[in-house]
Amino acid sequence: MDLSLKKARKLEAKIATFINQKKTELNTQESIRLSSDITAVTTQVGEFRTTFFDNLKLVNNLITIRQEIRDQISEANFNTGIDNLISNKVLLENKIAVLNAFVGHNIYDQGEVEDVLALGKKQLEGGSHYVRTSTEISFLNQVDKDKIRTDKQSLQKEIEAIEDKLAELNYSSKLKLNSITTKLLQDNNLI
Repeated sequence: MDLSLKKARKLEAKIATFINQKKTELNTQESIRLSSDITAVTTQVGEFRTTFFDNLKLVNNLITIRQEIRDQISEANFNTGIDNLISNKVLLENKIAVLNAFVGHNIYDQGEVEDVLALGKKQLEGGSHYVRTSTEISFLNQVDKDKIRTDKQSLQKEIEAIEDKLAELNYSSKLKLNSITTKLLQDNNLI
């Protein structure tokens, strides 16, 4: 059976959930009636043991299958370049995060700076001890802010292109499940 990478990831997650459910069903104790005779209890114990070991084998087989699927996904991610695309996407997202920190900042306004300086000098000349001796000013101009916005938009377009390529690879790249694995998954309604 062939699966796209996207379906394989969903199947892997579905198997993980099923394994967790089955693990909760693995009990080493069962309830018996106090009025039961020992022959009936011995028969029940045999049935309990069979059920326990069947479920334990199933869980272990599913754990192995899940890991095989994860290994195939990992190999396909490497072989198709998905790993590199994801790394590049993360790099671009980090660059955008840096630019986002500056998009909303004020720009340099010479008139505003002149007003702040004039007021500060007036307060200093007044002899107040509580007057600040320095102030913060924005030094980026509108051209700088426009460049930051343009750079951010360019990075976002690169991310969109990467996401399109990832979607294409996730649908077109296939994994192959052998017939034994396929049957076990079908028997447990996982595929």
